[in-house]
Amino acid sequence: MAGIYIHIPFCKKACTYCDFHFSTSLKYADEMVDAICTEIRLKKDRLQNESIGSIYFGGGTPSVLNAKAYQKIFDTLNSCFSISANAEITMEANPDDLNLQKINALKQLPINRFSIGIQSFFEEDLTWMNRAHTAIEAESCIKRSQDAGFENLSIDLIYGYPLLTD
Repeated sequence: MAGIYIHIPFCKKACTYCDFHFSTSLKYADEMVDAICTEIRLKKDRLQNESIGSIYFGGGTPSVLNAKAYQKIFDTLNSCFSISANAEITMEANPDDLNLQKINALKQLPINRFSIGIQSFFEEDLTWMNRAHTAIEAESCIKRSQDAGFENLSIDLIYGYPLLTD
């Protein structure tokens, strides 16, 4: 069984700790989605006889894109690959992106797992990290996701950054 990783290089803002290449502008988001779909079509022969067991949308912050962009990507994936009925399909997401409307829109897609970039449940840490959400928003995001039926969640927490002491 094969897996596919799709990188979404967009973020709302630059986090203090991040060294990844990204853009805080969505000006070229449609072009990027088109490029991803083109790349999928170009690579389809590499996995011709394999079932896809996992798809992972990483970043950047994949949750900044709208459901329409993901529908286009899934349409392309489905036309090029055999995706297992029980495939794990993960989207990295930030708590400030996962409002109820966004979660419900994403629930209509094959996404069945969120990896939520919480990073910390402490306000001072989140401020230092330049995160766009609060600790309360982080907790609420987990609850909203579960209430919407997302049973498979993971969270990212950062340890060992300069503000931490022994």
